Amino acid sequence: MTYRVSALGAAALRMWRGWTVIVPVVVANAAIQALLVAPPVTGATRAVLIMLALVSYLVLLVAYALLSAVALDVPDGRAGWRAAARRLRSRGVSYAVWATGLALLVAVGWALYLVPGLLALAATPFVLLAVLDGRGSPVRVDILVIRRRPWRWMVTAVIVGGIGLVGVVAGGFTMFFLRGALGATVVWLVAGLALAWVTVAWALIYRSALGGDSGAGSGQADVQDT
Repeated sequence: MTYRVSALGAAALRMWRGWTVIVPVVVANAAIQALLVAPPVTGATRAVLIMLALVSYLVLLVAYALLSAVALDVPDGRAGWRAAARRLRSRGVSYAVWATGLALLVAVGWALYLVPGLLALAATPFVLLAVLDGRGSPVRVDILVIRRRPWRWMVTAVIVGGIGLVGVVAGGFTMFFLRGALGATVVWLVAGLALAWVTVAWALIYRSALGGDSGAGSGQADVQDT
């Protein structure tokens, strides 16, 4: 069983089945992101800024891959490093390509106007889950899940959008009062846990729409490993 009334409510409880991965990943990502803004960048060359942004993106890419891999397994029970690592070893390259493509799509949408970027995010929450789950045609799987759970997808997307808006405002205030590395650490710790929570919620909807199975060769035998 994935959820009863609320996917987000169920996710708030079930995400802790993967705490041995989620907590270290969130903390490590926050620490690295904070270190990247610790040196003064005033007067830094464009090449240095691009390099820092690239490192930040790569760290976030790996962190989200691990969170997504865990999210796919928590409906079955306790999720650990072994199953997550197996997913990344077999599908990590495909994930990186798809994730970068989606990031560019959202960036272009936001560059045009805020709404297209938000719509791109709302329309593709299951694509990367499908990639890490070993499904063919991730976009088609994403559409299939939305068609099978339209109201659940819509309600969750609206709530997640509201959470994101509050998070952006709160993050801005935090960085205003706690500047530099300290502010970045607080923001990324909260954002990382929120991202893990939301990703597990999407994974619960995904698993529910596809009949609860976790794809071919997903490493379910390792779900109980920590």
